[in-house]
Amino acid sequence: MNAREGFRRLGLVLGVIGFLGGAIAGYIFFDDIWQQRARYKAFSSLVNSPEVKSNPPSFFGGNPVFDKEHPSKLGIRVIQYDNSQDGKPAQVAAFEMEDGTFLYKGEGPTVLSYLLPFAFPIIGFLVPWGVIKLLVWVGAGFAKQT
Repeated sequence: MNAREGFRRLGLVLGVIGFLGGAIAGYIFFDDIWQQRARYKAFSSLVNSPEVKSNPPSFFGGNPVFDKEHPSKLGIRVIQYDNSQDGKPAQVAAFEMEDGTFLYKGEGPTVLSYLLPFAFPIIGFLVPWGVIKLLVWVGAGFAKQT
């Protein structure tokens, strides 16, 4: 076995390790995207519910509050509206839930963010494999006998 074959195998092994590392990183990234999607869908469903639409903000900027006398069927304690100016109607900015958590207005994930985690394993393989390939190519140029 010569050095070139050994470096080729080293490149493949490091490429596989990079692939596995990229797969783990892609999973972690995709999990964050999935949680962002769940928060966006939960906020959107609450905003579009009849209970929220029937409780607009008061004229003086107060937020509708649900209590024991007027409970929320959806688990909402306070609906927070943004302070809209220029005569635009106020938009829901956040929900404070009965368990103390908050749901804030945000954007849903883009199509690219769903596809990006699948590129992590490919990049994880190609980078170490390509670096070893490049080093062998450069080294072979120096070791070449004329």
